[in-house]
Amino acid sequence: MASPNSTGASAPLLRPEEQSIVLLGPTGNDNITVPLSEVDHVWSLATSASINYGSQIGACFIMLVVLLTMTPKHRFKRLPTIIHTLALILQMIRLVLLALYFPSSWFSLYVQMTGDVQFVAQVDYNISATATILGVPVTVLLELSLILQAWSMVQLWPTWAKIFSTVVSGLLSLTTIAFAILVTIVQTKFILYGEKLQLWTRMAFLPLLATSVTWFCFLFNSRLVTHMVSNRTILPSLKGLHAMDVLVITNGLLMIVPVLFVFLEFRDFGGFESGSVAYTSVIVALPLGTLVAQRIANPDWFSSPGASTNLSAGDASKRQLLRSGEGANNSFQTQSTGVVKSQVSSEPRYHHADNVDAMLARIDDADLEQGVRVDHRIERCVEKTRPGSAES
Repeated sequence: MASPNSTGASAPLLRPEEQSIVLLGPTGNDNITVPLSEVDHVWSLATSASINYGSQIGACFIMLVVLLTMTPKHRFKRLPTIIHTLALILQMIRLVLLALYFPSSWFSLYVQMTGDVQFVAQVDYNISATATILGVPVTVLLELSLILQAWSMVQLWPTWAKIFSTVVSGLLSLTTIAFAILVTIVQTKFILYGEKLQLWTRMAFLPLLATSVTWFCFLFNSRLVTHMVSNRTILPSLKGLHAMDVLVITNGLLMIVPVLFVFLEFRDFGGFESGSVAYTSVIVALPLGTLVAQRIANPDWFSSPGASTNLSAGDASKRQLLRSGEGANNSFQTQSTGVVKSQVSSEPRYHHADNVDAMLARIDDADLEQGVRVDHRIERCVEKTRPGSAES
């Protein structure tokens, strides 16, 4: 019998990285062949998702710290601040629970390759279900934040436009929240009880979420277009930059980001999970724009208590750039003049000044002369120690 080498043909060699491993199935009799390339692909997706969740957790944490440290104390009780704070906290907790999927028993090699979930711990079931359920309050807070932010921009519009935008925003938000609850119920039953996953709920929820975010992005950017048309530029005009202009610019530009991530959900880009990024981008962008607008509108909130009463010429010019034209200059001058008038016309301030003058007047000539003699004594000591002097 001729050997393969005698005919000149060599047997094809299997590349080591393309080999497969064989796993026993749940029954112990069926063999499951798993290529190493599939294992590498699963680990690659897990690494990408872990980095994704970690980045979002860091963004939410940093924005929460900035919100808590930069918001004045008297504004913590306002509804937008409470909503932004709760949204950041809940989204951060939800992302942590989602990230715990990878070190859990869900992500063991056997479960991932065979689909046999009988060895998944109950605590891992509970963590996955909790992360899914938290999507409902996060969605509610997100929609409330968008409605409140949009209302601050459209309240100066004509009545018909304000009513139309309010009705559409309310219907879209309520429908999105309703489908978010439905999707959460279906997914939770699938996780805990293994019921059949109704994919149509997810496929209906994604267009609703995309429509809702796109609608609010349209509202914000319509104000931005109006601002650009009135000022002929996106940059501040010579009259200055109002706080509402800052809110319009930041919300208009930043809301484009979640729209892009929402529409990425309709395509598979290497397993990149863009849905959670869309939520996080909205939750982070809205309080950021509000803080910037508050900083420009009320700089005294972020300064020391005595800073507002000792404005220099440079500070006055900076304040003027944040106002509009001569009206801002007049308002600043009126404010300064008002402070001066209150100081001049206030009798207690006069009495305080008289008391200080009386205390200064109690310093008699003997004390002053004593201070002079100390100075002369120091001068004579210096003269004695000076080289080349007559007394040396």
